[in-house]
Amino acid sequence: MLTELWQNLSHLLNKAVKDFIYFVRMFSACLTIFFKNGYKLMPEALPYP
Repeated sequence: MLTELWQNLSHLLNKAVKDFIYFVRMFSACLTIFFKNGYKLMPEALPYP
């Protein structure tokens, strides 16, 4: 009983961690795209040429 519960718990935790990593990767990819396009859209707001 206890081992079954532990297996379910670790499986859920594993899935949660995978989902979290996927979310973080998607979020950072979106930020990268946004900043790359942002440099073209508003050059006067940024210190870079």
